[in-house]
Amino acid sequence: MDKSLPLSILGTLGCGFMTGAAAALNIMKVRRGSRIAVFGVGAVGLAAIMTAKGAGAETILAVDVHQSRLDLASEMGATATVLGGQADLLEDLKQLVGPGLHAFLDTSGQPSVVATGLALLQSNGIGAAVASNPTAPPLELKLSSMIGKTLTGVKAGDCRPHEFIPKLIQLWQDGEFPFDRLIKTFPFAEINAAEAASLDGSVVKPVLVFE
Repeated sequence: MDKSLPLSILGTLGCGFMTGAAAALNIMKVRRGSRIAVFGVGAVGLAAIMTAKGAGAETILAVDVHQSRLDLASEMGATATVLGGQADLLEDLKQLVGPGLHAFLDTSGQPSVVATGLALLQSNGIGAAVASNPTAPPLELKLSSMIGKTLTGVKAGDCRPHEFIPKLIQLWQDGEFPFDRLIKTFPFAEINAAEAASLDGSVVKPVLVFE
């Protein structure tokens, strides 16, 4: 990497942003005309949305429990947003995905969310799950609901970081991957404020800096 570029920004590429972007390309196989959904639009989800936009996806649906995150998702490329946690969520989503999704990404780690995504997939669709919640109940599925569909776990988006991160940096420099807009730096002394901002959803990617 170019050593003149700011480490406080580039350092964030080594985890969530890389995983979301690579998952969109390598696992979800987003192409021009794809219809996808992203459940949970933090760093991973927003990276997937930005990448899907660059790949020419037709429908990019963002679902989250924070309206501020959904507003940001719209700025980053989502074509539609839905506030999560509603009883009729699945029916609302069906109205937006037409004949079904080609792929979805879940970053919540909630089995009920994964089941919702699977219900929206068309035949040969791909579901990608990034997070896991050890306290959540098990995911229970009927075999008939999985026919023609794939559900896979995601680790680093199946990419080679030493090859993929330089590509993300180039996309950022070209204005096609504006992940820096999702970063806010905090002095190390404000570590508690940084954590609180992350937990309440007001900051996507807090970064601690030593001055």
